Amino acid sequence: MAAAKRDTRSELLSTGMELIWCHNYGSVSVDEICKKAGAQKGSFYHFFPSKADLAIAALENTWTQMQPELDHIFSPQLPGLRRLQNYADYTLKQQEQERERLGFVVGCPFTTIGSEQSAEKDGISKKAWEILVRFQKYFYQAIRDACEEGCIKVGDPQLKASQIIHHYLGALACARLSGDLAPMRDLYSVWMGILR
Repeated sequence: MAAAKRDTRSELLSTGMELIWCHNYGSVSVDEICKKAGAQKGSFYHFFPSKADLAIAALENTWTQMQPELDHIFSPQLPGLRRLQNYADYTLKQQEQERERLGFVVGCPFTTIGSEQSAEKDGISKKAWEILVRFQKYFYQAIRDACEEGCIKVGDPQLKASQIIHHYLGALACARLSGDLAPMRDLYSVWMGILR
């Protein structure tokens, strides 16, 4: 019985995340999420007191699913700049695959959902921001290590990581808005410009 509940919860999380990310939080109903997930509304409220609670849990779940791949891409066994290049290549490929699967450029789930809910007090944008802060640490560590390796010389690796993340999230937003992945094709060269 417990396994069935975990499966239903997981299905609600993944379905809710995809619907909210692809459409938007305000336009997706609990009924739609339940229907697509093949779950009863009572099951939804058994796991999540509200749609906002589902969205917060779905953001965290998405982050948890991303972490092993990020840990691999940003492995400290690799040179710092190689990690940045690997991530630039990876994220372009991921966006291309999602565009092929869904028919449009999806962008960043945390920025898309978090910015939509930024005026609300439901905790969604706070959760999205917490995750982006965690994400930035990968870039900071890569830049710090590249400095220690003598590949680059920057005064404040944390500031540079922040600037790169700001560029990256802006490029993702532009790609989603335009439906064109062109802003994603030169990520690494722009990041290297920021690191000069």
